[in-house]
Amino acid sequence: MTLKVNVYGLGGSSWEVDGQQGWSANDVLEKIAEMSGMRSRELELVKGASVLKADQLLSDCSEDEVHLNLLVRNPEIAMWLEQVTSSEFPQDIFRAAPEHVRGDKSIALATLGKHGHSLKSVSEELRQDREVVLCAVRNSGAALAHAFADLKADEEIVFTAVERHGAALEEASTELRSNRRVVLAAVSNRGRALRFASEELRADPEVVLAAGLKDPQALAFASQEVFGNKAIMLPLVQRHPSALRYVSQALKDDWDLLLHAVQNDVSAMKWIPEKLRSNPEFMCLAVERNGYALEYACDVLRNDLKVVLAAIAQQRQAFQYAGLEVQDLAWQMSDPVVGCAN
Repeated sequence: MTLKVNVYGLGGSSWEVDGQQGWSANDVLEKIAEMSGMRSRELELVKGASVLKADQLLSDCSEDEVHLNLLVRNPEIAMWLEQVTSSEFPQDIFRAAPEHVRGDKSIALATLGKHGHSLKSVSEELRQDREVVLCAVRNSGAALAHAFADLKADEEIVFTAVERHGAALEEASTELRSNRRVVLAAVSNRGRALRFASEELRADPEVVLAAGLKDPQALAFASQEVFGNKAIMLPLVQRHPSALRYVSQALKDDWDLLLHAVQNDVSAMKWIPEKLRSNPEFMCLAVERNGYALEYACDVLRNDLKVVLAAIAQQRQAFQYAGLEVQDLAWQMSDPVVGCAN
């Protein structure tokens, strides 16, 4: 389908281009360059009050006939823009550019779209520009560190940043560090970003669970009150046995929680109190769920035939952890169906 494009330049010049659906602004610029003899890199199209991006489709204009204005860029700016656009390392070119070039919004956007950290090299004025900062954090959340303070209080900018780099929460305003949506996005990306959340959200069950599932070491920054909440700690210890170090004293005596952790990962036994590793009833239940738990039993129980047989029944290789006193007898008597209840 043909799309009629009317382009008007300064001084009364105009061009009529027969475009196609799917054409971008850059396709039109190439045609204008052919017709006018100008360099396409020095041209840009404007619709209304908005400059069209080179890859913006004309179909976005939702019209069969499009009327655009043509602006001619400063040749120097056009040259720098072409360089950063075509380079694999635009940050090096941008950093070496003169100050007035680093203060040009089109060049800054082209650079930041590829290398968000270059926000630190843009002019002071542009670091206060919402569009520029949003472009930077979309590429690299850590770029938020170089934004002006008022933009660190902008929810969309901060949310975009922490989704990509959770630790950028440290740069957010105090208000946004208390924003549940923002903090959840941050800890879901990097668990230890929990340290930068407000005190209230460090006690929020959903926030702590998201942080802990991402990184169990994030629990070091959680409020103590959550460590006695079984609904939070059970999924955490099932995913990360080391989370057992944080459970409350009451939950350290909760056999159901402890056994769920052991069943998923025998290393959970390292965090189980010694009194339970010496408890015949508890250890029978533990080895029935994970035979390798026998390794962590006290010496007396590793020589307890009932416990050893239950472990071997669950996992034949657990035999290697049986005490010397019962190894031979246990191997002769072992049967896959034997358990502590038999």
